[in-house]
Amino acid sequence: MSLLASTNNETQRCTISKKGVYFTFFWVLLIIQYTSIHGLKLASWRGPSSFLLGDVPVEREGHGMAEAFGKLFVFGGAGRSSEVMNDLHQFDPSTLAWTDLTSIHGEDCDPTPQPRQEFGFAASGDNLYVFGGRGKEGLLGDLHRYDPSALVWRALSAPGSSPPPRYGHGLAAAGDRLFVFGGMGESGLLNDLYTLDLEAPLEWTLLDSNSVAGTAPSPRKSLGFAAVGGRLYVFGGDTRSSEGSSASELYEYDPTNRRWLVLGASYVTGNPPSARYGHGFAALDGELYVFGGTGFPGGIGPVGGGAIAARSDLHKFNPKFMNWVQIKSIVND
Repeated sequence: MSLLASTNNETQRCTISKKGVYFTFFWVLLIIQYTSIHGLKLASWRGPSSFLLGDVPVEREGHGMAEAFGKLFVFGGAGRSSEVMNDLHQFDPSTLAWTDLTSIHGEDCDPTPQPRQEFGFAASGDNLYVFGGRGKEGLLGDLHRYDPSALVWRALSAPGSSPPPRYGHGLAAAGDRLFVFGGMGESGLLNDLYTLDLEAPLEWTLLDSNSVAGTAPSPRKSLGFAAVGGRLYVFGGDTRSSEGSSASELYEYDPTNRRWLVLGASYVTGNPPSARYGHGFAALDGELYVFGGTGFPGGIGPVGGGAIAARSDLHKFNPKFMNWVQIKSIVND
């Protein structure tokens, strides 16, 4: 299952997946309150209080989800038969109602993006953006914009150094720019960083080592990528093309100074999440949240010991105080 969340125009595509597991229902996470007991942060989880209304999307994984106008939008992904899709759905948290927007279009609408999974899906301003992914015939490198208020898709063409086709990458918005990081391309795992200026005219820029200072994250896919306070953050990811090996580092990118910074033990306090990939990573009220994913207990790969396993832990990082906190669950309705 692919998850994308946004808040205050800061969006991150996150992926949580486990082969063979699909969901036909929708859970809403409410962190109702924090309670401090013996130094632990505790929070409650709640599901919807009533049945969902409307046309609930069919089960899928590798899809995108983003917020605009107080609504959640779900696009694409792969279903139970591994068939990739390009349907679009809207969820209203206030009414718990789904609306299928696949066949609803405004005037002068471009064709819907072709079916795909493990793509970038992000919100910036009043628009949603789709980039790349895996389609029916291979990797994709196309860019699309969706205007929820007008129900209109636009296929975008931007000059400059555009990202090559890829999947499992990060897509995030900071200010009036989109950023693409990493993923899996035709040549293998990637750690390149691109930015797209959303002000007319659109233009791609490759932020390579000649123009960026600091140490960039190693090549990876299925990573966490989010924006807070105008800065971008990378957490975890799958760092090998096969077998799967998870990472646990947290990186910060400053677009103004074009500098990467590894937020290791000398910078942060608290206990960071263990190594993982395919996790949820999202910004909320100036903080970053990590949920779930897949990893090896005790280390970043098989050498660390233990069998690879899916996780269900929740962690919070505060960029202002540079502090990690694990949030324990006290209620599970």
